[in-house]
Amino acid sequence: MKNNSSLRVSISFAATVLVGASATLAQAPPTFKVLYTFGRIEGTPVTLAEVSPGNFLTIIETSPALVPITATGIVGNIYYFPTLPSGLSVAGLTPALNNNTYGSAENSGPTLTFFELFAASPSGNVTTYPYQQATAGILVQSPDNHLYGFYGVTGGVPEFSRFDYQGNATPLGDLPPAYGLVYVLFLSTDGNYYALSLMNSNTSAGIFRITPTGSFSWVVPSFSTGTYGVNHGISLIQAGNGKFYGTLPQGGAANAGTIYEATLDGKIQTIHEFTQLNTGIPETLV
Repeated sequence: MKNNSSLRVSISFAATVLVGASATLAQAPPTFKVLYTFGRIEGTPVTLAEVSPGNFLTIIETSPALVPITATGIVGNIYYFPTLPSGLSVAGLTPALNNNTYGSAENSGPTLTFFELFAASPSGNVTTYPYQQATAGILVQSPDNHLYGFYGVTGGVPEFSRFDYQGNATPLGDLPPAYGLVYVLFLSTDGNYYALSLMNSNTSAGIFRITPTGSFSWVVPSFSTGTYGVNHGISLIQAGNGKFYGTLPQGGAANAGTIYEATLDGKIQTIHEFTQLNTGIPETLV
C-alpha cells in the first residue's frame, strides 16, 4: 500500500441553495461550482463524506484509493489500496468520534480472500486492520465510543457486532437468515439501530430494528421492490418526524422508481412515483 500526492486527480462538487417559500424557490435557480474534476484515467469517485468542517474524503472506485479534498478544491495525499487480480471493493465512509474515518475493503469475486477495516486520520494517514476470510458491512458510530455493524466469517452467519477503534469485533447477536442481506444501517434517536435488507433475489425488502444488545424485530417484514427488483443503489433514512423514507429505484407502474414512507408501527405508503426513466431511478435521500 502506498501514499502518493503527485498524481493530479480532480473532483466536482454541486451546491444547491434552497431558501424561503415556494415562490422564492422558483426565482432562485440552483448554483453549481466545479472545484475539482476527476480525469477518466485517474478513477471514478463513488462515495463522499465530510469528515470535519470543510474537509472531505472520497473513494475512487477504479484505482481504488482514498482522496482527501477541502471545500476549496485542494487535494491532499492520496492513499492507494493494494492491487488484486480479482479487483478490490472499498466501502464506507464513517466519521468517528476519535476524529478518524472508518471503512472496509475486500476483494471482488465469489471467493473472499482479502478483507480489512481501515481508519483514515485527519492528516491523511491510513491504518489497516486485516482479517482472515472475514467481512464486515456498514459501520455506524455510537455515542458510546464504539462502531456497530455486521461481521462474519466465510461460511458463518453474519453477526451484529460492536467494534472498537482498533478494529476488534465483539459479537452481539446472529442475524437470522430470514432477515435478508443488510444494505442500510443507521442509529435512531431512540437508541436502537434500524436496517433495510433485501431478500428473495432483491425482489422484496424489509425494515427491522436491532437493539444495542443484538435483539432483532421487524418494523415492516416485507414489501415489493418492483417488477425488476433492485439493480441500483437503495436508500433509507429516518426524518425528524420519526418516520422512515426510502427509495425503490425501479418501483412503480413505469419502473422509473418510487419514494415511500414507513412508520414505526409498520405502515408503509408510496408518497411519490416517477413516471419517466430519464427523470427517475431515485437512489439517495438526504
